[in-house]
Amino acid sequence: MKGQFYEYGWTLNLGRVLDLSDNSLSGDIPWEITRLQGLQSLNLSHNHFTKRIPPNIGDMSSLESLDLSVNKLLGSIPESMSKLSFLSYLNLSANQLTGKIPIGTQLQSFDASCYAGNELCGLSLMENCNEVNQRVPGTGNNVGKDMDGDKVNWLFLSMALGFIFGFWSVLSPLVISRQWRYAYYKCLDEMWQKSWSFWE
Repeated sequence: MKGQFYEYGWTLNLGRVLDLSDNSLSGDIPWEITRLQGLQSLNLSHNHFTKRIPPNIGDMSSLESLDLSVNKLLGSIPESMSKLSFLSYLNLSANQLTGKIPIGTQLQSFDASCYAGNELCGLSLMENCNEVNQRVPGTGNNVGKDMDGDKVNWLFLSMALGFIFGFWSVLSPLVISRQWRYAYYKCLDEMWQKSWSFWE
């Protein structure tokens, strides 16, 4: 009732679903929420939560559905989330999360749309993380980098060299030798005469 406060004790642990979405809630996600170890579904989406996801969120061992999308969460995904073995639905999209997606059977099986709108990398995405935890777009962009880190596009380089070599191997005899020039123009003239007579 309005103007009254209620304190829930051990009965709160009996809850299985907690949906606080679309409530304009702000601030940190209270770490105390992770003590609800019997919770199976948690929806805090479409709020204004900031800071980090509680690092011990993996203690919610019964969690099957987790939706933290459309907030302003920062930092990395806690490593403890890899312990959520019963998790079948996850949505962390439209936040400001960064870093590597923790390695875990469940987390790696979700679609990339679950992580959209963040600065994440990992096996679930098309963007892989290198050893220094920097974002590397795709796996093909490292091909052609030399030991100093300078990017060299060997495909275009080989095409350019091939064109130069092929062009001058044909043109140089014509420039150097007058006999070759006469033979070349004579061949072109004969081809022109044959093609002209064919169309007549």
